[in-house]
Amino acid sequence: MINSVEGKNFKVTPLFHYIQRQAEAASLYVHWANAKETLQLFENEESLRLGKRYIGAIQYEGSNKHLEKEPDKVSLRFKRSNLADYLRENLEKVTTFRRDKNIGPAINTSAESIAFKFHRLEKDEEETIKEIFSVVEKHYSSE
Repeated sequence: MINSVEGKNFKVTPLFHYIQRQAEAASLYVHWANAKETLQLFENEESLRLGKRYIGAIQYEGSNKHLEKEPDKVSLRFKRSNLADYLRENLEKVTTFRRDKNIGPAINTSAESIAFKFHRLEKDEEETIKEIFSVVEKHYSSE
């Protein structure tokens, strides 16, 4: 996959790519849709070809003007309305590193997405990312 996120060398780039690899390992199809520094997550490649909506995204955050200030976090979000009930309910149970909205409570079930925000790639972040994609993988392997 050639896209705008390849070749980036921000401090959080290893974290971004770690999340991308975990998504791929969980059998999600990762796609760049000309969306700046964002990769969209689909159930599989066929769902993209059939025009189904993405279920989530990986995105650099913290600055839109990378030449002035580089991004300082990576968000992993899942769009609630595009998730099967079982998957949504089980992702809701993962609360570590949650930040569904930038303002207000970290967990906000009325927000558009179940969102996780990470600032570095350390043990706690790795464990949470693995837990998230374990939930995803379990859901799609049981279908």
